[in-house]
Amino acid sequence: MASFLHSWREMYKLRFFRWSIVACALMLVGGVILLITTLFPQVQQLRVVPLHYNIHIGVDKVGSWWQLFVPSLIGVVLTLINICYAVRIWSREKVIAYAVIVTALLLNILIAVHLIFIVILNLTYYA
Repeated sequence: MASFLHSWREMYKLRFFRWSIVACALMLVGGVILLITTLFPQVQQLRVVPLHYNIHIGVDKVGSWWQLFVPSLIGVVLTLINICYAVRIWSREKVIAYAVIVTALLLNILIAVHLIFIVILNLTYYA
């Protein structure tokens, strides 16, 4: 545990890791705020909401309103796993730690784009 905390302090001193972790957190929190402010008042009383759109079929996956938040929850879990893994391997393989943090950033960018498309889908579907 002491080596984990030491690696965390050493990693967090570097600007790249600090800003990457902050960017991941801001994207996840921003996605949840986007869902809450744009969709939550409208979809809370609905039985089903569209969750996925396919260009060949149209809406092909529907679910409860709380399932709109599942991508954000998955993003939080995977980001924490990536950060913990990067801290664990920091003392041995610094390049892999950088790659893991970049992967976390890319994952959060994809989740943010996914949430934006979910919002657009629901706004056009119920407009």
